[in-house]
Amino acid sequence: MSKLAILSVIGLFLMGLLYADLTEELISKAANTPDAAARQALVDEYLPRVQSIEEHRSLQGIWMNLNRAACLAHYQNLKTQNPNDPKYKYLVLRMADSEEQLSGSRALIREHPDFYWGYRVLALSLIEDLIPEDSESYFQSPNFRSDKSAIQSGLSRFPEDGYLNLCLFHFLRLEGDEQGAEAALIKITQPEIISTNWQYLQDFFVSGKKVQLMQTLIQRLPLKDYISEGETLQTLYDYNYLYNLSLMELYDEIDSYIRTHTDALSGNYAQKVMINVYLETKRLDQAMELLQGRIIRGQETWPELSVNTDYDVLKGNPRWEQLLSGAKFKWNSERPKRKAEALKTRINTPAPTWELADATGKLVKLSDLKGKVVILDFWATWCSPCRKAMPELDHWIKTTQPQGVEVFSINVWENDPDKAKAFFIENSYAMTLLFGDNELAAQYGIKGIPYICAIDKQGRLAYDFPGYSPNLGETIEFWTEALLAE
Repeated sequence: MSKLAILSVIGLFLMGLLYADLTEELISKAANTPDAAARQALVDEYLPRVQSIEEHRSLQGIWMNLNRAACLAHYQNLKTQNPNDPKYKYLVLRMADSEEQLSGSRALIREHPDFYWGYRVLALSLIEDLIPEDSESYFQSPNFRSDKSAIQSGLSRFPEDGYLNLCLFHFLRLEGDEQGAEAALIKITQPEIISTNWQYLQDFFVSGKKVQLMQTLIQRLPLKDYISEGETLQTLYDYNYLYNLSLMELYDEIDSYIRTHTDALSGNYAQKVMINVYLETKRLDQAMELLQGRIIRGQETWPELSVNTDYDVLKGNPRWEQLLSGAKFKWNSERPKRKAEALKTRINTPAPTWELADATGKLVKLSDLKGKVVILDFWATWCSPCRKAMPELDHWIKTTQPQGVEVFSINVWENDPDKAKAFFIENSYAMTLLFGDNELAAQYGIKGIPYICAIDKQGRLAYDFPGYSPNLGETIEFWTEALLAE
């Protein structure tokens, strides 16, 4: 081989490494570039460099949130210039609405049966828009058979693909083929697919009391992403295992697991599950034994105990009333300590800026709120902890909110924004509803919702609070008092 040929091979190899890393590089830079103008400059910089579909997808994800029309026009132009390249047909298609995606993906598969992404967009369109929402009428439609055949054709080419197997699972479940549906699920190994579709998978294995399937799927969940104080991979597994057994009402299996796994109740979440199991099975002394330990350790507080209707069965029990009284005294005496804890960690970094539409379409800019303390609540209608946090936030606004504080509930990770509007109207919440997107959530470093944070009068992120707590109102009171005094 000549020196020139060798240099060409080396050059191609290095170029391959460059483009292999381009997607991760682009995502990383975008996450650390909150300013819209700077993000557009980032898009312009990378636009001539992207080559693979994965790189184009990453670029689209950033560009669409900045200027959707320009992004769409660019890819439509590429599609026109390359009429026989399925890549650009797909990249235009993924920016279309759900109806266009369905019809377009069907056509793309017919034209390019060996092109993976046609099957991918069809599968996702069916999973997100058709199968869960209108499964019965879809099952009776002519498209059901042809779409199922298309997905099976895709699996003959890409047998290990998680999205295609997930779609096939839905088809077989609707047909009543539980054995086939289970076999399709077993082939899904990608943690992100399992976690984002967990509710459907859980409904399937719980209704059929499929314990072995449940064990397999839990082991594939990205549990490491949910490790928090007091929890480990093992305690998170224990929690998920015990919780799903409780949904199946397999109480003998739960007792057997507790006996053979002596540390199974060392985790916070697992303890909560077992308290409910003991209450459900009328083992009140065991429930109160766990509750007493949690009160002593501060894992269960008086506000939680006083509003938790699951504990109504304990009312009138002398031991319970004594526990409740002691918890209230402990709570009141520890207010100064809670205040110090709430204000201990001052983040003090520039808050990612945003310009978001409210329920009427009016734009609200964070930059216009300088001089005020701003509370942000990131939420979605499907999020159970969010639904618990929002009444607490609403109550704080209506009873405690001081002058100089603005409160916004930013809807993210939502499939249907109209649901958020209806939910707000139904509950008459006092927060201002805004509509965010995945990019904004990523800029704020959000890994789970609800996520509540405070921004100071200079526009700097001051405090944050991931998750739900029944003393949320008190925590926000501590934050706003401190920030207004600055």
